[in-house]
Amino acid sequence: MSRFPAVYSTENGRSEVDQFLRGLPVDAMAMCRAKMRALAEGEMELERPHVAFVEDGIWELRVRWHQSQYRFLFGLLGRHKYIMLVPWQKDQSAIPRSSIELAKRRHSEWQRRNPS
Repeated sequence: MSRFPAVYSTENGRSEVDQFLRGLPVDAMAMCRAKMRALAEGEMELERPHVAFVEDGIWELRVRWHQSQYRFLFGLLGRHKYIMLVPWQKDQSAIPRSSIELAKRRHSEWQRRNPS
């Protein structure tokens, strides 16, 4: 059975990650979903070049498709359980600080709304 990471959505059901994926070319969206699935199924280690630790429980999933680079900040929910929090198309070398702070807030909010 194929697993897939949780995707953060607001209390009213809006998901920035889903909206971002739907806006990509079909092949790029498929590549991003395949990387997310590989992460959730334990086929990908939490190490470079595909994944990098950012800070305070936030990690970065890296996806390259042709000349484009897509990034997803995510948090851990358990063994091979993740939540995708913030997406963006890379256009600079550093992760925007605002994206990291948003990911931390979303991760905390998700945990508050979904206690184990």
